[in-house]
Order: sequence, then C-alpha cells, then structure tokens
Amino acid sequence: MALKDDLAQVLQLQPQYKSNHSPETTARNGIITRDIPTKLMRLLRTASFPVPDQHLHVYGSGAAGLNAKIPWVFIGDSRRTMSAQSGWYLVLLFQQDGRGFYASLNKNSTTSPPDQWDAVPITEESADRTRRRARKLLEDDMAACAGDLVDKINLATNSSIGRAYETTHVTGFSYGVNDLPDDDRLVDDLCTLGEMLVKVYEWDEGGMTNNVEPMHLLLKWSRAGNLHHIDEVEAHRSVATAEGSATWGCYTESDKSISGVRLEALQKQIESGVPTVALLRESGRPKSDPNLWQASVLGVSDTADALDSLLPPHYEGDSHFLFLELANFVRVEESILSDFVLHASGSPLDEGSMGNQTSPLYIKRVAGSPVVPTPLPQSDAEDLSELSRLTLIEEKVLSELLTELEERLVVLAGPPGTGKTWTARHIANHVTSGDKDRVNLVQFHPAMSYESFVQGLQPVSDSHGQINFKVVDGVAVTSADAARDDPDKRPHVLLIDEINRANLPKVLGELIYLLEYRGEEYAMKLQYQRSVETFALPENLRFIATMNTADRSIRSVDAAIRRRFSVFELSPNPEVLQRYYDTAGNHCEFEGLVAGFATLNAQLEADIDRHHTVGHTFFMRSVLTRERMQTIWLRQIVPLLDEYFFDASERVAEYRLNDLWPDANLG
Repeated sequence: MALKDDLAQVLQLQPQYKSNHSPETTARNGIITRDIPTKLMRLLRTASFPVPDQHLHVYGSGAAGLNAKIPWVFIGDSRRTMSAQSGWYLVLLFQQDGRGFYASLNKNSTTSPPDQWDAVPITEESADRTRRRARKLLEDDMAACAGDLVDKINLATNSSIGRAYETTHVTGFSYGVNDLPDDDRLVDDLCTLGEMLVKVYEWDEGGMTNNVEPMHLLLKWSRAGNLHHIDEVEAHRSVATAEGSATWGCYTESDKSISGVRLEALQKQIESGVPTVALLRESGRPKSDPNLWQASVLGVSDTADALDSLLPPHYEGDSHFLFLELANFVRVEESILSDFVLHASGSPLDEGSMGNQTSPLYIKRVAGSPVVPTPLPQSDAEDLSELSRLTLIEEKVLSELLTELEERLVVLAGPPGTGKTWTARHIANHVTSGDKDRVNLVQFHPAMSYESFVQGLQPVSDSHGQINFKVVDGVAVTSADAARDDPDKRPHVLLIDEINRANLPKVLGELIYLLEYRGEEYAMKLQYQRSVETFALPENLRFIATMNTADRSIRSVDAAIRRRFSVFELSPNPEVLQRYYDTAGNHCEFEGLVAGFATLNAQLEADIDRHHTVGHTFFMRSVLTRERMQTIWLRQIVPLLDEYFFDASERVAEYRLNDLWPDANLG
C-alpha cells in the first residue's frame, strides 16, 4: 500500500475520533505510529533529504493516555532534537475534521524554566518573535516556492496542543482530502522543507539546549503488601510478554492523587516520543540481594481503562490512583539509582525517600546515559531458559522449534487449554526481542478469505460518502513488506490463531508456494496485482500458527499445505500443572489437583481419543480455591464435555468433580 493510501485512511478515520478507545481510533493510531513512519523513513532515505540517514528520526503519535484529536508524524535530526517538545522539526499534522493535513516546519510550543518542572506554553509574543526571525532567515527559500507554501494552518480543533502547533508554524504545505499528494510529490515537498530545516539548525546553534530533562518514576512494591505474596514484577512481565505491555497500578490507602498538571506533562512527554522509564524496586530486600528492574513507560493515566494494556489478574479493588502502561522489563544494577535525583528538589535518592512503599517518586536523570540502559547481559542459553520458564516447555523442544521456525510455518497443535496461543505469543516475543511492532496477529475463521489475508478489492468511502473499490493489502502482505523494508533485516513474526478454522487452500492462494520458496528469485504475481508487479515472502518473516485438534485434526488439512508445516503438539501435561503450583505465589487450597487432572484425561482418552482431552491451563490460577474450582468445572469443563459427547450426552454424567477431586467438594 502506498503512503498516499495511509494518509487517506487517517483522514477518513479522523471524523470518527473518540477520546477513549474505539476500533476506528485504534486503527488510526496504528497507521500513525507504524505504517506512515516506516514508509516515510524508507522514502526519505532513498531521496535527497538533507538529514543523514543515521540521524534521521521519524515517529508518529496518536495517543498518550487518551487519544489525541490531532495525530502527528515527527521528522527531525536526532542530533538536534528527539521530540516535539524541543527544538525545530518537520511535522505532518492532520486536521480534526479529516479535510486535509499539513507538512509544517515547526518549533516546540512549550518550555520548562530551569526552576520548575511543569511545562508552560510559550507566550504568543515569544512565538511570534521566533516565527518572524525564522521567516526572515528563510525569505529567499520561501520566495522560490511562492504560491505553494502556506504561512498559516488551521487544524479545525479546540485542542490546546493543536492550537499550539498553529501558533508555532513557520511555513509548510497544505493538502486537501481530494488532492492528496502521491509519494513522490510529498517527498519532494519534505525535501524542500528539509533544506529550510537544516538552515534553521545552522542558525539556531543552541540545538537541544532548551531540552527538558525528562521525568521518570520510581515505583516501590513489597511481597508483604499483597495477600498472596505475589512477585509483582514477574506478574507484570508475564502479562507484558503475552500482550506486549502490562498495566501497573500505583496503590494508595488514602485519597492521594497525581496533580492534573503533572499528569498532563507526563502524557505530553510520552506522546512526544521522549524515552520515559519506571524503576521498579522491591522494598524490604537486604542490601546484598537487591531486586531492581526497569521498564519503558508507554502511557500513563489516572484510569486503567484509558490504557491499551491489561492489569495482571491478581489486582483487586479500586485503591489505585495512577496507572502506567509498561513494557521491555529488564533487570538492572542497584547502582543505577545514583544516576537519578528527585525531580522537584534535586535531592539524591536515599533510604528515607525510598522507604515509603506506596508513593511513587518522580525523578530525573543527572548522570549516566540519557537513553534506556542496557539490561544485565544474558547468554542465548539464559534467554532460552527464560522462555522455557514462561512457556513451561523443555529447552530442547524450544530449541528445535526455533530452528524449524527459520524455514517453515510452525504449528502449535493441541486440545483446548494447552496454552497454544500463550506459547505462540511468548515465542514471537522471544524471536523479536520484545519488539511488539514486529509482531502481527490474525485469527482465522470460516469467513476468512484470500482478500482479507493476502490482498483484494475492498470498498472504501470518500469524504462525500461515495463508494470506490481499491486494492487493499491484507496482513500477510503488510507483514511481508515490513519485514522486507527492515533495514537491519531483523526477524518479524506473523501469528495465525486457529489456522484450521479457515479454508486454507482458498485463503492462502499463492502463499502455498511462497511459504516454501522464499526470496525475490521466487517472486510471483498475486491475483490482484498489476501485470508488472510481483510478490515474494522475505526470509526474515516467521510464521507461527495454533490449531485446536479437538475442533479439527491436522490430518484433515490439505496434504500439499500440511507438508509446509512443522507441527509441535502441546498436550495436557500434569507435570506442567505441578510445576506451576510449585512456583512461589501460586497456591491451590485443596489436595489432589494434579492426580485428578491426570485421571480426567486418561478417562477421556480411553473414551474418545487424545485430541479430545482437557488442557492444564483451565486449572492454572494464582489462587485456586474450592469455590473457583466449582465454577471452572460447571462453566468451562462441563460445556466442553457436552461438546465432546454431543452424540452421547448421557456419557457426561460419568464425569463428576467430586469423584475426580474429593477434597474440592464444598460439602
């Protein structure tokens, strides 16, 4: 898909803006943060853009906590500025009503005096003075483009951030929804603005001298602070590994809250792309054995629902006043604390300030690297050991699986509740080193088509409500394009959940051939491509699929397709269940869980077959009470047995919870 098509989609979605999450705004943010920056970076690197490739910095933002009314894409020189909060840069700004967008030469619209943290707007007088000086400097350049440039922009918004961009706009190009630029025209315009940007950089030798020292957080926790002595970091890491990120809630027993000014400043900092971290320190540890972790902060809000991430399942109640979306957990040395001081006072971190368990500390870095520090080194064996711990699969099997994944589509097959999707997401996270932007997930279903998965004609409405048909790439093609365009050729992963639910020959089409023959030398024309176009699967795109064998066995898959698969069976495993409850923080309050689980599946295998059994994940809870066990049996296991014995429903009565787990009886 061309960059022009991405721009058109953003404008089409803009009028459907909602501050909270909606499918339309989520789709918009994905295009802004992933698709446009990736394609724009590639196009600018192949053009005569005046910023050197190694210093070209492009990123987009559509949300920080709540969704932004005005999404934007930043373009700048990393030696001068890394965010829209400081210095000069180019920025694509999309009107709130979706009628068009601007390519603007702009400057930060807020400033932070050295004697206070809170960012304050630049006065109109200061902004006007800076704007007039810049236009005077660029007078000849702007005259050469007379008639094409605009000296004012109207983002059709009441957003304070949008109005600030209007105030600090120097010059740029305007594009209407019915006159969107093709890729060549947009790149030419950006190169023109890029020449002006470099001239401004040379004039404003201050570079990043007005950059704000970012605010970070120190979050403290204690095992004694929760009912079941749960390791908070491990609980959040597990969610983040499976989902890409996790929500951390800051607990309080009082009416404590974060000030609106500080919360907004943090959100703006994150939205502007400033790397923000949280240090996670376990309280009550001996000095000889500290437990300190660091995580990237992707979002912050005073309500959990405003974030894209999930809370770990052990969270209870509503006694939390601040929520952070965290990712990229790494363990760090305790000595890193000496690189930080309290943000407001500049006081060093000591046992006094770090002793209060529930209050987060707002800190700033005064020493060390300004970027996220490198985690403690791990060997490949240690990485594999961690993956084994998370998936409860033997390292030998994981090593074989990862080798097969480099050349073939790996299928994780098994009955319900064996952790297929969980395992697939952990493996994808391992392969991509935790970079969720390199992982795509699609679920197959009976209505899945070639047009949805690979490429096809889809109806698209324009701003006048008229329907036109255009060729739209499916997730297979967009994933392949992202992998092919990766300058470092890092591995990308496409996860296919429930692969056997779709008509695979119909959905895969040419991919049946291309899955086996990778690279441009085997490229072929797709059904909806023009005659001069071809498509190939890059070698750095990995495919992982899951298959529910109780629904449909691998034996029923077309033989030509099946030989492209490497199948790894995940079976119900009593040892996995035992290891789970041997782990600190997990507890089953009744006896005989594992033995009853083994008996249940032995009986099912004898009555039906090994594909119609019950997986161990049904019974894996941080705290499994008798009441919870009763609910799992009645609401999850019995309906599954009804499905297994659909033509002999009387057999379900032969399976009784009290027979399998007598100690789980409520009496």
